[in-house]
Amino acid sequence: MKNIFLKDNLNPNIQAVKSAMKGTKDPRIFKRYQSILMHLKGQPIKKQLAEYKENASKHRWFV
Repeated sequence: MKNIFLKDNLNPNIQAVKSAMKGTKDPRIFKRYQSILMHLKGQPIKKQLAEYKENASKHRWFV
């Protein structure tokens, strides 16, 4: 588990996105940053879209 956090700390792109996520108050922009972060960590776009659709069906304000 430590290796995952160490890898994140060494990547300046991930650090920049995490910093931007902390600074925003808009939920829509936060979700966009979260998507970028998942992509930088190597998660496929199709998996991200599937999770988004699943969350959108649970919460009306995501749509």
